[in-house]
Amino acid sequence: MRSGSRDFLTSASGTAKAFCKYIDENPVKAGLADKPENYPYGSAYFRARKKALRA
Repeated sequence: MRSGSRDFLTSASGTAKAFCKYIDENPVKAGLADKPENYPYGSAYFRARKKALRA
């Protein structure tokens, strides 16, 4: 295991949602997008598009 890495338990619904939010926020923190749904390579982008198509 690399130094600084962690294992996450994602079996609980709240933990899984928090983990997904953490992943979605990475491009924002890196300055690649202003919102997670504006980063075209992230899952938040695809969820936002899917939601828009249903509306």
